[in-house]
Amino acid sequence: MNDEGEDILNKRTRRSSSPTHEHIPPSQRKKLNDEYSDEFKKLDARILSTRSLQIFLLHPGNLKPDPRFLLGTVAMFDDKIDPMYRDWDSPAVAHFFEANPDVEQLLSKAWEKKRFGYIQEGINRLRKKKETEVTMEVFLQREATSKSWVQDYVGDVPDQIWEYIKHHFSASRSSTMYARYTAIVQSSGMGKSRAVDELAKTHLAIPLCLRNANARGFPPSDNQVRDYLTGKLAEERGGHHEWATYIRVSAFLGTLFEKTSEVVQDILLELPDVDSLCSLALEFRRRMTEDQGFDACNEFRQAFYNDVVKRALKLESLVLAPGKNSTSSSDNSDFLPVRNFVKLEGSLRGVNSSSNALDTEPLVTLVFDEAHVLTEHVSSGFTQLCSVLQRLRTKSVFSLFLSTTCKITQFGPFGNDNLSNRTIESEVQFIDPFTDLGFDLLVEKYRDGLFTLDEVTREAHMMKFGRPLFETRFRAQPALKRDALIFALNKLLCKTYVKDFGLLAKHEMLAILSRRIPIEFVSTRYMPSRCRQEIIEEEMRQVESHLRICLKIDQEEETVTTAAPSEPLLSEAAFLIMQMDEFNASTAMKDVMSGFAVSKGDRGVLLILLQAILARDAVVRELNPILDSFWSSSAIYGFMPKEWQRVVPLNLFLRRLLCIPENSELAQAVDTFEHARLYFNHFIKVHDFGAIESPCLTALLCRGAAVLCADGEEGIDIIIQALLPSDSPKTNPYVIDSTRLVSIAISVKNGNLYGTSPHWQLCDSMVEVLLANNAPKAIFRIVFALGAEELAIRFQKGRDDDDSYDIWCAGFSPDVLSQVKVEDQST
Repeated sequence: MNDEGEDILNKRTRRSSSPTHEHIPPSQRKKLNDEYSDEFKKLDARILSTRSLQIFLLHPGNLKPDPRFLLGTVAMFDDKIDPMYRDWDSPAVAHFFEANPDVEQLLSKAWEKKRFGYIQEGINRLRKKKETEVTMEVFLQREATSKSWVQDYVGDVPDQIWEYIKHHFSASRSSTMYARYTAIVQSSGMGKSRAVDELAKTHLAIPLCLRNANARGFPPSDNQVRDYLTGKLAEERGGHHEWATYIRVSAFLGTLFEKTSEVVQDILLELPDVDSLCSLALEFRRRMTEDQGFDACNEFRQAFYNDVVKRALKLESLVLAPGKNSTSSSDNSDFLPVRNFVKLEGSLRGVNSSSNALDTEPLVTLVFDEAHVLTEHVSSGFTQLCSVLQRLRTKSVFSLFLSTTCKITQFGPFGNDNLSNRTIESEVQFIDPFTDLGFDLLVEKYRDGLFTLDEVTREAHMMKFGRPLFETRFRAQPALKRDALIFALNKLLCKTYVKDFGLLAKHEMLAILSRRIPIEFVSTRYMPSRCRQEIIEEEMRQVESHLRICLKIDQEEETVTTAAPSEPLLSEAAFLIMQMDEFNASTAMKDVMSGFAVSKGDRGVLLILLQAILARDAVVRELNPILDSFWSSSAIYGFMPKEWQRVVPLNLFLRRLLCIPENSELAQAVDTFEHARLYFNHFIKVHDFGAIESPCLTALLCRGAAVLCADGEEGIDIIIQALLPSDSPKTNPYVIDSTRLVSIAISVKNGNLYGTSPHWQLCDSMVEVLLANNAPKAIFRIVFALGAEELAIRFQKGRDDDDSYDIWCAGFSPDVLSQVKVEDQST
């Protein structure tokens, strides 16, 4: 696009100066010449008269000014151009030129012609061109999503889901089991839909995607099914709205089984090679999913559900007589869904299969994706659907409800009055949701020498960890890797990256801080019902909107367990958000601790974790000045800097964590390790004492995770890994190797028993714990006595080791901790 700048600049000047215009009548030629206004000519004269540009004009060698310098000079005189360009050597302007290479061509042509009046217009046109590229970006994003769906599946989650189904299918023969259905609940990007689609390759599954029309996602929604199941009847029968919804759901399932039976018969007639339930399932899945797009299902599937809904509409009035409540009847033989499923079941049992399997596993699985749509309104039909499924409990069918929410009030008995009443009356049981969809499925197993420290800080490495969402979509569309952090940022906050996020809500602050330090919700097991529900709702919101993962839902105890797992790409996105001028980490921490039922930790440990994160971030900003302009008011929003330096010198980190006097003995000790390097962008809490062994800590270093030790780990609360350089000239000095791993070990005390007088035996205890657990040597052992009334930093060399040091920090103050501000002390 070398001519882009010239085309934009000279769209008019060509017409007024080129010889090819000599044939134009004089009156029109004068009009064209007048288009470059007197105002523009005066602007040119003022710009060219500046002393800085006169140097270039008078130079005998036709010297040209730097394009950024030229734009900055023009911006000084043309008030229509953004004033930010006046600071021509700023990182923001550098990013603008890097993202818009055509601007340099535009300015070069302007200098040749000595005409600067159209520069602003040219920049605007290039920005419009950029908007077109953004539209292409949306296309690439969608293409990446759909392509990632057809990549080879990794992991055994589909097999685990099937084993879970089989177990509860058999157990449901118990008279206390309400119905054969359960939920698969997990946050976005964890692979719920893909795992069940993989399951459909070997077991007959009928997929129904109920995603709202205004929500984006993949696979595409079955709009006609959603609209039918959640819609209201044109005429509610006698005002019995729940009964009308029940009729609608019954008609739908009845015709769904009927239509599926017809398709099964067609497959068996058309394809003689389909001679098993497995091959039948694979062909049915192919017809339902082949060539599906991002916005719409394939023609077969649309026609399939159009026919189901059309038949259901006709049958609504015939399912059950209006006003005749037979939900409690034990005679199901004439119930339309039961009757039509028996026909489908007969067709399937005629296909070759293991006779034992027919009794221990379902023949058909109904898959309701985005199932929470059915719970949004009273008329949405979830309760009535459960009632219909209950009448199918003796048949060979099992139902799955997939959702990004873990609202146990939606999938368990205590959210639906009808089901709650039945639970109380008959003490029936419900199947707990399935949540274990796997983690780190795409990560290469660590071994010494596999990575360098620089390699593990690259975004391409980060995206392999955690949920498969990021790695699979960028494998499918590598062109999108440059915007991986923006995509992660959008997913984390559940909003689109724009010029200004504005003030973050408290639940968003919680999501951000949880990605940097381990914040846990308190247990609700022994709380009153109302308090428990409020806490669960907020915890569920973090799963639904902010990528927290659901570990367990216990419907009997009415509890939910969640966590913000170790995902370095999301932690790096959280780092970016924390660099906003409006984001005050200490205030955010105070708001989170006071605004949510979260654990405040022991002895002020969370405060020190936050100080360590802020110290690390401060060093990263020093090493990468370009980051200072990313969120600034004058920055060019939407252009992410290229990879930046994330490896931190250990001595700089300690200097930004502690207030170390220059030229002190402690400063000299810290600088002894100026060649040691550390890398972390978040802390994770380990729950096994063995996790502090050197191999485990080395593997955690590869994912940018420092460690909050397990509860009950005597003597040590925090471990931050660091790497000593290799002496070998033949290798990268920072190849990750557990034999060169060292650490900073930290203990936090908050009682008034600890003051300015060091208890050095606490440092000795750290050494004993590390040795007992085969952990790396702690070259610095730090004790924070946060409850001390007086302030002090004490220091000594290790008693038995000249290469290690003990530090005693008394008090929580800007005089002790570098990242603490005066206003933070009350926090």
